[in-house]
Amino acid sequence: MDGTDMNRVLVIVASGLALAGCASGSDWLPKFEPAPVSIQFQSEPAGAEAKLSTGGTCQTPCALSVAADKEFSVTFSLAGYQPQTVAVQLTNPQGIETALQPNPVAVELTAAPKTPPRRTPARRAATTTSAAPNPVAARPAAPRPAAARPAPAATTPGAPPPRTDPWPAAR
Repeated sequence: MDGTDMNRVLVIVASGLALAGCASGSDWLPKFEPAPVSIQFQSEPAGAEAKLSTGGTCQTPCALSVAADKEFSVTFSLAGYQPQTVAVQLTNPQGIETALQPNPVAVELTAAPKTPPRRTPARRAATTTSAAPNPVAARPAAPRPAAARPAPAATTPGAPPPRTDPWPAAR
């Protein structure tokens, strides 16, 4: 083998090693993350919770920094109002400056419908007819219980028991 053949072998071996290194992974290459973009959230009435599908939350009016690498949605919720969801899209994703639309994200929340109070059926008024007497009103009054009698008085031994007869003895 002469010198030129040896150079060819070295070039082929070096090229093979370089290709093998590319196929094994690109961990040594720098990764470029998209620059974070600030997005503002507004609601009417203010004070709603803005919750991003990517996990961030804030209370309106507010702003969050998000990575402009994918589209997401934001849900606004406030007690007494219906929740509202808005999709946020990327504009110019392949260009130099990626932006999010809409920015600011603004919503007007509508009041939640009030649930009507639970109604109980109305009671019918009692009607009286002259043909049939009211069985409750025709009932006679119950007699009153008799009054309690006093306990008999203590007696001395050998004395006759006291009279408990309410009627006087005939003389």
